[in-house]
Amino acid sequence: MDSAVLVGDLHRACPRLTILITSREALAHLDEALAVCDRLGNPWWRARILGNLGLCELFPGAPDRARRSFAAQLALSVAHGYRYDVGEPLAGLGAIAAHEANDEVAAHLIGASATAGYPPGELDRVIADRLDRDCYAAARTRMGAAAWSRARSAGARWAQAYATAYALESAACGACPQAACPGGSRRGSRPHAMSRPGIPGRRPPASRARAWVA
Repeated sequence: MDSAVLVGDLHRACPRLTILITSREALAHLDEALAVCDRLGNPWWRARILGNLGLCELFPGAPDRARRSFAAQLALSVAHGYRYDVGEPLAGLGAIAAHEANDEVAAHLIGASATAGYPPGELDRVIADRLDRDCYAAARTRMGAAAWSRARSAGARWAQAYATAYALESAACGACPQAACPGGSRRGSRPHAMSRPGIPGRRPPASRARAWVA
């Protein structure tokens, strides 16, 4: 089978695999697809596959692995100008923030992901509903509906450049050792340098994206 056709078939199948089969089976297919992407040198396909990989890692409870996949997906999208593909990794990183009780960060990122057009289709909406049920619902309860709505609305108003920088900063904070995080703990931490929105239209430093690109 042609390599590009294989990657396309796997990408179209993977959201359904995420829902219908075990994550271990889906991960095997996704690892194969990533290897093909590397041979093709195609960053767009790689970004798409990384998003599905993040979902397959997140749902069974491997947030650290999922964080790296979503951050790499977002970084590739930023680096290559795939502005219509940033919604999924924003939502994924928001779900991880919610899992780690970084509730305000989660609300900001889900708002930003909606502005970026996520979820874009019917199957994605099924996955988005699961993200809400499994991850965001607890964060919304902890914050309270009014506070969650305010933070979500704030994230929805951000320029995409600011939202992606904030998301990558939150991923960097979540991936760092506990002692290096604000407050000495990853749980409940804010992004290092982005904890208060500055100028929403500013462009994120390129180094922030490059750090996550494998």
